[in-house]
Formats: sequence, structure tokens, C-alpha cells
Amino acid sequence: MEKNKIEKVTSRAAGYISRGRLRDAIAVLRELSEKGMQWEISDGLDRIEKNYAYMLRYLTDGVKDPDRDKIYADLVCEILMASDMLARRLMMPDCATLYFNTLRIVRTRCTSLPQLLSDYTGLYADDNNIAARLAQGQKISMDADKKEMERVERDIFNYIWTMYPVREPETDALRSMLSDAAMPLRTKHLAVSALVLGAMEIFDSGRLLLLMDIYGDSDADMSLTSSALAGILLALFRFHDRPLPVNVQNRLKLLSDTPHWQSDLKTAFLELIRTRDTERINRTMREDIIPGMMKMRPDIINKINDGTLDPDNMEANPEWEKMLEDSGLAERIRDLSELQQEGADVFMSTFSHLKSFPFFNEAANWFMPFDTEHTDVAATGLPSTLTRLIAAMPMLCDSDKYSFFLSLDAVPESQRKMMLSQFEAQNSAHLEEMMKAEASIHPNRRRATLSAFLQNLYRFLNLFRRKGEFYNPFPDGVNLLKVEALTPYFRDFETVQVVAEFFFRYGYWEDALFSFNHLDSISEPQGQIFQKIGYCHQKLGELDKAIEYYHQAELFDPESVWLMRRLASAYRMKGDFLTAAGFYKRLADKEPENIDLTLTLGVVLMQAGDYTAALTNFYKAEFLDGNSIRPLRPLAWTLFLTGDYRRARKYYERIMEDKPTPTDYLNMGHVAMALEEYKEAINFYKLSMTAASEDSEALIRNIRADSVALGSAGVTDSTVALIIDALLYSLR
Repeated sequence: MEKNKIEKVTSRAAGYISRGRLRDAIAVLRELSEKGMQWEISDGLDRIEKNYAYMLRYLTDGVKDPDRDKIYADLVCEILMASDMLARRLMMPDCATLYFNTLRIVRTRCTSLPQLLSDYTGLYADDNNIAARLAQGQKISMDADKKEMERVERDIFNYIWTMYPVREPETDALRSMLSDAAMPLRTKHLAVSALVLGAMEIFDSGRLLLLMDIYGDSDADMSLTSSALAGILLALFRFHDRPLPVNVQNRLKLLSDTPHWQSDLKTAFLELIRTRDTERINRTMREDIIPGMMKMRPDIINKINDGTLDPDNMEANPEWEKMLEDSGLAERIRDLSELQQEGADVFMSTFSHLKSFPFFNEAANWFMPFDTEHTDVAATGLPSTLTRLIAAMPMLCDSDKYSFFLSLDAVPESQRKMMLSQFEAQNSAHLEEMMKAEASIHPNRRRATLSAFLQNLYRFLNLFRRKGEFYNPFPDGVNLLKVEALTPYFRDFETVQVVAEFFFRYGYWEDALFSFNHLDSISEPQGQIFQKIGYCHQKLGELDKAIEYYHQAELFDPESVWLMRRLASAYRMKGDFLTAAGFYKRLADKEPENIDLTLTLGVVLMQAGDYTAALTNFYKAEFLDGNSIRPLRPLAWTLFLTGDYRRARKYYERIMEDKPTPTDYLNMGHVAMALEEYKEAINFYKLSMTAASEDSEALIRNIRADSVALGSAGVTDSTVALIIDALLYSLR
């Protein structure tokens, strides 16, 4: 059965459930199930419907049941799970996505997860085997054994990723694996990563509960608990519009009582929203810094050749610094450096082109913790000093570290030898200092492990060859405030404020609005919050709402210049020019010498039809800025609108002396039309067309756009038509 048809039916069922029509939801799912001959699911739907019928009968018979809401919620969850199971089974035979391809392979190769883990355990059953020596930090030379171990690790990842639903045998096997001290940490990390990836694929309460157990395990390695937390939050966000089973809600409440929950939740939220800035950083690198450096390259080479720049001491060379400053790149590089210090992912752009190696064709390898003994790393033959340095760099995630080594292996032998010889010449003590300095970027290990996992996940979802088949929350951004189950834990004003300000700063207006509204709900009324809520509404084009919140903010600070500007702007955008003029008047009174405000007030008064007051402001602006033609344009046009055509022409003549624009020529043509100087009008219209580099049709549209003003000047439509024809004849 086709995937889109299956999804259409299950979506229809979900719609019925959201509207409280469980009977109809069960009916459409049963029809699909019977058509697909999924009799087990049909039986399950019959059982659900029978229980629902009992509940309805008790209700209509007037039986009091304090657990009715809980029973109803459980029934909803059961129907949704049946829908998920049905869709999965119907898609399994033919769906060509990687998920279902992998699922079919797993079902062919493996009997069960406990058996797979048992086979894997056999690889390190005694002290002489490969896994035990790896766990002890010993070097291994048996490539075949290592490759076999890596293959089984990928099988474990694929099984855990695609298993559904997670039941007790799988849960027990995974708990045993994760508590096994002899099991390599990298294998445990792959298992947790697979749990996370599967949790984002399909809702599974068993998988969520297992992730919660891992996060709550105080004995587990921090990298595992951090990854588990990320998985919990991303799964809750993915399915935030879906009711949570009671057992998941209860487990979440228990987690909230753990010592690190509140701080971990805050850290995770900030790291998740920081991923949203990654694309902006990539764009800066791609569109500004790298092209800017390429433009500077010829100058740098010339200066090196003529001895102006010392290539061995570029960082201390004033000429080099000046070139960067003059180009504007220095400021952007400083901004990126500051972002990196704050933990931003500035290397996505650098390594995004290095993910085409066969190593990255396997989904599991994107989450493989960097291991200097991995066969693909060991095969490069790079010096141990370099591998140690790269392994210890906290700003690089695991997949970037693998990219680095694989790319070095692709460098021609001669260049590679020269580069490595230069590297080996470095003082090892200096490398240790570098490692310590880089480690200071992430002094908080809990945050560092979480950030590293999210970077691996971000790269997988954005760079993997089949990335389009996976749910990716990052492009639209993750806002955990939208997850109802997490709302009770976001009562900390400081955390929510940081989140809201981040969204606000970078123009994510919908999320900023949602966050500031939440902030308002957990705090006393504050003028600044109302200001920013209003501004978000204005940026979203919701002017009435913006004005409402601006006026609420006004109660806290009625003399705020910022508020007056925003209210003036909002009323002007709404077309209420008279009210807007009132706010601009208040602003102009505060800054009587401000030419921009005086001009703006004049323009708004002109738009409101108060030409006399508008002219007063334009004359004032002309007096304040006598050497500029800026006030002359609105002044001349207003004089035209008031019928003072000869004075308007005098001002336009002054404008013609100082780089006139196409609009200036057009308006001068209008003035000539009003004075019945038609030949002169045609000449100015032609100058407008030439200055604008437009054709005659564009010019005609511009003339007709001012038909109301021309009509007020006594120029009839028939006269306009005749002048346009005369103009067209003159262009032959």
C-alpha cells in the first residue's frame, strides 16, 4: 500500500481523535486494517471499542466514575498506538526509506536484541579478546577482528533504532548492557543514540521510559545521560500535540525531583535553541567571510611577494590586521569568536563538505564516539600526537573529527608528508597547552557532552545523504515552551527570559512572542515585556495587537521615546495617519532640532491631509538643514498638492541642480502638466524614463499611479491619455 494513502488515513483518524470522535477514528483505522489484512490490529481495535462502549454505557446510565478522564486518556493513547503500529506494518513490505530498508534487513539478520547483544558479548568474553583490550586502552592490530566488532556495533544500532514497540525483553537487555562495566562506552553511546533517533521517528512510550531511566541513572556516564536527556526533550517536542500516557507523565514528575533536573533542563533548552543560530553562522561563513578572504587573497600574495607581509608572523602584522579591518572581516571574525566562546557551533560550514566519505553512508557512524583505534582512523597512519590532539578538542564533535582524519587520508602523499613533518616539528608541550586552552571553551562537562551530541545529531539530520527521510526539528527551531508536559518546569524567570531574548534578538518573531507571553504568565506585569510582545506582533503584521500591548506598556513608562516611535510607526502602517502624527508630534517636541523627526512628522501630516501643518514642518526642516535638498522633495510635492504649482516648480528646479531621481523628473512633469506646459511635461517624463532605465510601459504605470493627484490639479483623464500618446510618438 502506498505511503501517502496510509498517512492520509492515519491523519484522518488523528483529526477525529482531536475532535473527540473516537468512534469515527476507530472505524477508519479498522477499515484500513482489514483492507491490509492486519487482523491482530483489528482485534486490538475491537477490544478498544468494546472498552469505550462500556465507558459510554456507564456514563449514560449515570454511574459515577472518578477515573473516567484517566480511562478516556488511556483509550486515546491506545488508539494512537494502534494507528502507529498499523501504519508501520503496512509500510514495512514496500516503503523504500532507509528506516524501512534497515528494518527489513534487521528482521532478516537478527532474531532478537537479547541474542544480538549476547553474540556481541562473546567478542569480549575473556581478557585476551579485542573488546577487553580496547576498554583497557590497549592498541589492537587485528584489523579483521576490529572490523567485525564495528559491524556488530552497527547492527546493534540499527536494531535499537528500528525496534517498535520497545517491550520488556528489549528493555531488560538494554539495561543489562548499559550497566555492564566491561561493555565499551562507545557501544553504549551508539545504543543510546539509536534510542534517540528511534524516539524521533515514531512515538513509543516504552522507548521514552527507557531514555528517562538512563537519564536518571546516577551511575551512568555523563555522555549517556546527556544524550538521553536530548532524546527525551526532542521526542516530547516532536509529539507535543499528542497526549502523553499516564505512566510517562508520572515518570517525568519523578525526574523533576532529581537534583540536576532544573539546571539540566535549562542547559538543554539553551543548547537546543543555539542550534537555530548554526545556519546563520554558516551563512556568514559562506557568504561573507570565505568570499571576503578569497577577494583578499591576491593582495595578500602580492604583499608577501614584495616583502610587505611576513608570512611567518601574520597574526602580529599591522598590515594584515589593517587589511582585515578595512574589509570588515575583522568584526565578523570577532563576532564568530565570541559566539564560539559562548558554545555556538561555528564549524558546521567548515566540515559540511567533508561528509561524502563512504564512512558516512552508515547512519550509525554519525553517532560513533571518536576512537583513535577505529579502523578508519588507524588506516590513515597519522602520528599519535595528532590523533591525541584532535581527540581532545572539545569544540569538534565526533563526526567532524572523523571528517578531519578521512580528509587527511585523501591528501596526496607528497603534501601529506610535508604537512605531517611540519606538525611533528611542533613542541609537544605546546600541544598540551593548546589542548588545555581549547578545553576551557567548555568548562562545564555536562553542557559539553550535551552540545557534542546535538552537533552530531544536527550534522546527521542536515548532511546525511538521505536526510530528507528524517524528521528534522532544527530548521524551524525547537521551542520547549510549546511542550505542555514541560510547561510546569519552566517557571524560572531567568531561563525563560534568556530564551525569549535569544528569539527576539535574531528575529524569530513567532517563538519570541510565544516565549514572552509565557514570561508574562509567570511574572508580575512588566512594561518591557509588553513592549517586546507588542513589537513581535508588529513584526508579524498584527498591528491591532501590537498597538494594544504598546498602550499597556505605556502605563509603565508614558514618556518612553521607544514606545512613542513604535506607536507612531504602528498607527502609520495601519493607515491612521492622524493618530500617528500625534505621537510624532510628541517626539518632535522632545527633540525640536531633530531634522528626521521634523520631516517624518511633516510627511505623516501630509498623508493625513493636513497640508498646512505639513508645510510648517517642511519649512522648519528647510531652515534647520538649509544645505540639503532632503526637505525640498516633500515640500515641493505638498505645494503641488495644495495647488501652489509655481512655488512647487521653484523647489523642483532647485532639486534638479543636485542629482535628481527618476521620481523628481516624474513629479516635475506633473507640475508642468498642472501649469498646462505639456511639451515641458513630456520632456521631464522622458528624463524620468531614461534615469530609471525603464521602458515606456513602466513610465505609463508611474504616471497613472498619480492620477488622483493629477485630477486634483485639474488634469483630466483624457488629457493624461493624450499626453501619454504624444509621449509615445515622440519616442519613435
